[in-house]
Amino acid sequence: MALQIIIKERGMKIITETERLIIREIEISDTDVMLELHADPEVHRYLGNKTIKSREGIIDAINSLGKQYANFGVGRWAMINKNTDEFIGWTGLQFVTESINNHKNYYDLEYRLLKKFWGQGFATESAFASIDYVFNKLGATEIYAMADIDNVGSNKILKNVGLRFIESFDNEGVKHNWYKLTSSEYESEKYKSEILDKICYTDLVYGRINKKLNKQLSKDQIEEMIITIIKETDNSGFFKKGKNIYITNNNRNVRLTINSYTNRIITVDSLIEKTTK
Repeated sequence: MALQIIIKERGMKIITETERLIIREIEISDTDVMLELHADPEVHRYLGNKTIKSREGIIDAINSLGKQYANFGVGRWAMINKNTDEFIGWTGLQFVTESINNHKNYYDLEYRLLKKFWGQGFATESAFASIDYVFNKLGATEIYAMADIDNVGSNKILKNVGLRFIESFDNEGVKHNWYKLTSSEYESEKYKSEILDKICYTDLVYGRINKKLNKQLSKDQIEEMIITIIKETDNSGFFKKGKNIYITNNNRNVRLTINSYTNRIITVDSLIEKTTK
């Protein structure tokens, strides 16, 4: 709370918050840390090696961001560590008006972190917050993102936050992957994540599932199977009746039943067995 008060006193606009981050507009006072970020060649290894090494260049970039904020309500936003007040990098969505991969006038998901903060989940955490903001606050219907095909980390993050791979394309002579997420897909993924976050497993459940499927799966194998079933099931496969949620995955011939009050798995049934009895 103290950090929020300080930020408000400085006149900085808070966009949203996460468990560990305050996400706010970037200001001229961020020039030094932005220069540290944008001058690092390692940070820009998969970003065309387009570093900025002068304060003047960073100030121009920050002023350009101000125009994005004013014209489109989005832009690159600062990620601030709630506990330490450190600038971690930036995240957000740029409204792209030029044509890239035959698309223009679209929201592009982006993030860039100081190297010392890599591998701590901040990019993923901030990306989720940015996506939620653009869909629920701005009413966007779709967003896009792209990543160098060799940038394993960034491609993994985009998939983990729900974006769907569409195709690979040439961007300034470098092969990139193109991703998309619609608002309806986002709501579906959000619903699935809520189920997975709350789901409960017991020894009774493990035994019941093995008995139903006539298998001897380990606890880890069962949990991985449940996660896969839920993530792979399309929207039409979810049905709630009374206290139960029924999840039918026709591709895997499996129906999962969950008690929505206790979040415990009731059973997993094989559809093949059901139809042949």
